[in-house]
This record gives sequence, C-alpha cells and structure tokens, in this order.
Amino acid sequence: MKISFFDVFTLCMVFCCVLFCGFFYPVLRDQFYYLGGYTNPFVEYYHSYLETNPRIGQFFSNLVGRNRWLQPIFAVMLFTSFFWLIYRVVFRRSIEFQKTPIRNFLGLIAGFVFLINYFGEMFFYVPYSGNYTFTHIFSFGYLFLIIDEFVYQKAWLDEKELAIWFLILIGIFTGLGNEHTIPLVLAAFVLFSVVNYVKLRKLPNKKLLILSIAVLFGYLLLFFAPANSVRYHFVGEEPYSLNAAQYLENWKMLFKMYYYYNFELASLLVLFPFLVFYFRKKIEKKELHRIVLFSVAGIFGLFVDAYSPLFGTRVLFFSNICFITSIFIFFSQIIVFLKTKIFHFVLNIFLLMFFFFAAVVSFHAYRNYEMVTSQIEFQRKKSPDVVLESGFNYRFSKYLDRKVLLETGENYIDCNPAKDTSVERNLKRHYRLKTISIK
Repeated sequence: MKISFFDVFTLCMVFCCVLFCGFFYPVLRDQFYYLGGYTNPFVEYYHSYLETNPRIGQFFSNLVGRNRWLQPIFAVMLFTSFFWLIYRVVFRRSIEFQKTPIRNFLGLIAGFVFLINYFGEMFFYVPYSGNYTFTHIFSFGYLFLIIDEFVYQKAWLDEKELAIWFLILIGIFTGLGNEHTIPLVLAAFVLFSVVNYVKLRKLPNKKLLILSIAVLFGYLLLFFAPANSVRYHFVGEEPYSLNAAQYLENWKMLFKMYYYYNFELASLLVLFPFLVFYFRKKIEKKELHRIVLFSVAGIFGLFVDAYSPLFGTRVLFFSNICFITSIFIFFSQIIVFLKTKIFHFVLNIFLLMFFFFAAVVSFHAYRNYEMVTSQIEFQRKKSPDVVLESGFNYRFSKYLDRKVLLETGENYIDCNPAKDTSVERNLKRHYRLKTISIK
C-alpha cells in the first residue's frame, strides 16, 4: 500500500509537538509540590498510600514529576500507548502502517482532540495524566477484553503466551489505578460471565478470570487504603458513605461540565442514538452491539463518577473514552474511514495547527513560569520577604488555553502575605522565604 508523505509528515510533527509540550509544559498547582527535589519514590508512594493519594499512578507522578527530561518521554509514551489502544479497540486489530492507512490513526487523534476539551491536561500534565490517562489505559483495555469476549467470543489473552504471574501483576496494577473505573469494569465482567453461562453454558475464559480476580484484589487494596479516609475527612464527609444531597449536586455539576467544557461531545451524544437507529441496518450486528455496550459503560460510569467527593473534568475521562470509542466505531462502520481527499487534507491541517499552537501555548506559559521564579530568586538574595510586580499568568488565548492548559496560574500568588495558598507554601519552602505576595 502506498504511504502518503503528508500523513507521515503530520504524524512526525504531532509526536515532535507532544515531546515539546511535555518538556515545556508549565509547572501547575500540584507540580509545585515537586520543587523540593527527589526523595525515594517507593517511600513517597508508601506515604501517599497512607495519607494523600493511594492510586498507583501517584508513584509514576512522583517519579516523573520531578524530572524535566522524563516528562516529555512519559508524555510521548502515554500518547502513543493511549491511541494505539483506541485504534485496537475501534478496528479490533493492531496498527500496521504498511497495510492500513496512517490516516486512520490520525483520524482517531483528530477526533479525540476535537471532542475532548481538556486534552493537554490529560496528556501533557504529569500529575493528572499519570493518575488518569495512564491508569485508564489498563482499565479501558480490560473493558475491551471483556466486551470483545462477550460479543465475538474472542479470547485475546489466549493468543498470547502470558505467564500467570504477569497477568496477576497487571491485574493488581489495574485495580490500584482508579476507584471510579474498576467497579464498572468488574461489574461488566460478572454480568457478561453470568449471561454467557446462562445462554451458552460457557465459563469465563481462564486467563481473563485470573486477571479479573487480580483486578478485584488490587481494587480492594485501593478501596481500603488509609488515604481514602483522609481525603473524605478533608472535604467534610464520612468515608464509604452516600450523601444523597451531594450526589445530586454532583449530577448538576456533571451536566454543567458537559455544557461548558465538553459542548462538542455533549451535542454529538444527544444526536448519537438517533444516528445509530437511522443507520442501524448499515452497521454490522456485532459492531452495533459493541457501540451499545461501550455507550452503556460510559453512562454507568457517570453514576460512579458522581459519587466522587472531589469532582472535576478529569473524573469524567473514562466515561468520555467509552462514549468517543462508540462514536469512532459507528463512523468506521458507516463511511470508509476518511474517504475523501479534501477531508484527508483538512484532517492533517487541523492536527498540524492544533499541535503547533499547543507547543506555542506551552512554551509561552513556561516562559512566564521562568520569569516569575527568576524574580523570586533575585529578590530572595536581598530579603526573605518577596513582593512581586506580577504573579503567574499562563494565559495565551481564551480559545486554546483550555485545550492545552489545566490552569492559568493567576491565583497561585495573592496580595495577602499573611495567608498562603498551597503554591505559596511550596514556594516559601523551596526558596526559604518568610513571605511572598504581589504588589
């Protein structure tokens, strides 16, 4: 198959820009914690498990977040792994660029960029991407194995010579990933196993069963971690209890987030059931089942998400992966993927423009970070009481900032030297200051 030079160029530029963004992404609120330098990552995660964040992704956030050279490597590996998995789920085969057009892979990236309004936060920013995007690769891959075995009776794990100890290790790692996603995928495994047994008198695949038991064990380690009690008490709630009023309030917040932050995806999801119903005869029956099952998984994921005591856009990420995957499967069935040359051209230009401007936004923000910290270092030589002319401001463009950045940094330092923000406390500790404020 003839390989398009334009596609190869676009893909190379996308990866170069992801690498650039990972290197120059500005230091955001959570990452100021890492200014203190290295500690033993295993000891630090042990304390995180007891006191702050028990998710296994926190180990990698702690490890990578302190090293500016590891961050871009992690960003590229994360980006590649995530979209390789999305491709595998949508097309049910691995990427072979000599046999399949690169534009299919580019189309998935472009569609995801367009539909996810907080793209940079989930791929460039280490603390969140480590705790969400990275761990979601494992939980979403596990969901794919469950759905594919149920729909196609396809045991992907049987095709691989995987040692039992490796499956157990991956399962525990998956279970320790995120408390919002694992109940959903385990429930899917139990439900589909029961249905298969009733209909076909077929027990679950042995390797998938071992993997699922390990996932459950890992989830129990996460669920009963001491840090969860600490986090619930921090927001004034009792651990493992259901506050009906807060649950309903989170549902209101959920709809607001889709309206304000994910309007493109929300609009398409409203139309999606009608599109699927109208084109149902053109969709292969088993693929139609997969569209429905991934969509249902996304919906049930929202019910779990609304239980979170600390609610934000990142909590919705797993549900959004399920929704977007359903959309991708639908369009891959309805049209020859990226068939027309004009659409192919527009797709490449969109990706080149987005990732180029993402690199510009990241670099501009990092320059601002360096400017403010250099002011702090300069004034510290004169006095431990630092008063800045201006604080952090990562803003570049209101149309692009949210797509690339998580925060603008404008509220990191305030005018009140007597009351410190979390960023001010970390800055004071790192630069050995008495006070820090803005004129």
